[in-house]
Amino acid sequence: MRLCLFIIFFLPLSLCSYATDNLTYAIHDKMPLPENCFVQGFTFHQEYFYLSCGLYGQSRLLKINREGDIHLEKHLKKDMFAEGLTIANGRLYVLSWKQHTLLQYHLDDFSLIRSQKINAIKEGWGLAFDEQNQTLLISDGSNQLHTVAVSDIDKHRIRKVDNINGEEVTKINELEKVGNLLFANIWKQSHILLWPIDASVPALAKLDFSDDIPFWYRFSNTKVLNGIAYDKARDCLWVTGKEWRHAYALAVNLPRKLKTLAGTEINCQQRIK
Repeated sequence: MRLCLFIIFFLPLSLCSYATDNLTYAIHDKMPLPENCFVQGFTFHQEYFYLSCGLYGQSRLLKINREGDIHLEKHLKKDMFAEGLTIANGRLYVLSWKQHTLLQYHLDDFSLIRSQKINAIKEGWGLAFDEQNQTLLISDGSNQLHTVAVSDIDKHRIRKVDNINGEEVTKINELEKVGNLLFANIWKQSHILLWPIDASVPALAKLDFSDDIPFWYRFSNTKVLNGIAYDKARDCLWVTGKEWRHAYALAVNLPRKLKTLAGTEINCQQRIK
């Protein structure tokens, strides 16, 4: 124990320092979601939530307020399967699944700006934006995370990630960045894993949501936990799932080292009316 404390103090990047925490949380709020949204991407920006709903022939983008009312909706072409989405520099970025295509849209009307191929990825799954480094973080359903420059998506690098046991984790799905922490859904799992944004270390923490998954979804093979959005105005972490009727606002009990990485407490205080 003394040795571990010594290492934590003097070697902050050691495995001892990055021992996995099982996080606890409290649900502070919930909001209704539009029906039949097979949630692939979920993010928050300037008082609105943005969602990408997947499935061929049903893929669409949504902009909703805190009450779940739809302010903007756009249906995608039938051959597009919408996956992760994020907002970067005032634009909405959306991945397609097997077309390995990155789509850019205007936020005010969802009009298409640009469509680009990312040949370095086999499939598009989750998407997040690292504002400090001006890069997009992409998951492809494997144990790899891809990083591409917003200004040039051909500037590409890959890193593998470990799970909480130091083994490879696969099926990394929806992503959300909070400070220097990356939150990730794992497809068909009822927990979220956390990594530092730019370090190749085992997962720092696990947030297990299995006790609060609505009962009628627990036996479904498709209506699984997927969707993480950080609401900076209320300091809440919102989570949802595929075709769920609600999203849930969480206050997360972060240990000090994760608060430092996140740059916030995620205590879900009522800061707005």
